[in-house]
Amino acid sequence: NIINGGFRIWQRGTSWSGLIASGFTADRHKLYISGTFNASASQQSFAVGQSEVPGYPIYYLRITGNSGSGTCGWEYKIEDVRTLAEKSVTFSMYVKGTAGGTFTLSMYQDFGSGGSAAVTVATTTSTISSNWVRLVLTAVLPSLSGKSIGDDSCVQFRFEQAGWTGNLDIAHTQLEVGDVATEFAAGPVDMELARCRRYFFKYFGNLWGYVRATGPGNPDWVLRSCLSITMRVRSPAVYLPSSISSWVLESAGEASGYTIRWIAHDYTDLTITLDGGLEGRTRGMGAWLGVTEDQPLLIDAEL
Repeated sequence: NIINGGFRIWQRGTSWSGLIASGFTADRHKLYISGTFNASASQQSFAVGQSEVPGYPIYYLRITGNSGSGTCGWEYKIEDVRTLAEKSVTFSMYVKGTAGGTFTLSMYQDFGSGGSAAVTVATTTSTISSNWVRLVLTAVLPSLSGKSIGDDSCVQFRFEQAGWTGNLDIAHTQLEVGDVATEFAAGPVDMELARCRRYFFKYFGNLWGYVRATGPGNPDWVLRSCLSITMRVRSPAVYLPSSISSWVLESAGEASGYTIRWIAHDYTDLTITLDGGLEGRTRGMGAWLGVTEDQPLLIDAEL
């Protein structure tokens, strides 16, 4: 139930600095901040042939605590609080680092916006050292009887400490049914990417459409694409790049001078409308828009 537990997918990038609020790093994994804190995060590579973390992993996540009195650490949410309710589960993760003090690993049932108050299922504490160690937390997820469930409910995990500095390294996160932590098992990387894209999609590619040009108040161009993945929510947030200078709009030759009017997303369908750039074109002409990898659209449906 942990997607990207092996930290192989990094759609958002590989390095972040000056973070003062919670935000995602490797896909599905969040750097957690509460209160006043300054942190950084980055992708790190395992040495080929190392044996402390089994299975020959490639990457791990490093969180660096820079300063602050607030709380900082790692957070992960599994969609739907109904997941594994009333079952015995075991969560495990590998950690190391240079940060002193004592970290707390916690498991929660979060009933979402408008739902019942969150329940702390289990906690354990640990210090970390320069050597990789596996932390294990086993518990029975409580019954949902008498609870109400709101939007964005989840089973949540957090590894955190207040006011620390130094590095916290995390690898091979896993949740399984039962009271024993077994060997880490990663799915095929293409399936992991597909599962990650349900929550966050870095989109680049072609959209197809036509010249609409029906007069004032209406967009001049309508272009659509069907994504290969159904997003978690019907209308996720869509973020534009700071520039679209490398995008290509074609209709009887390349068009120029156009601007984005609006972008809409409905589970799998992406629609972009544009204004301008109509010179030499008439209503009904076919068109395509190339969104480039260096200036992608970011579609966010995360919890």
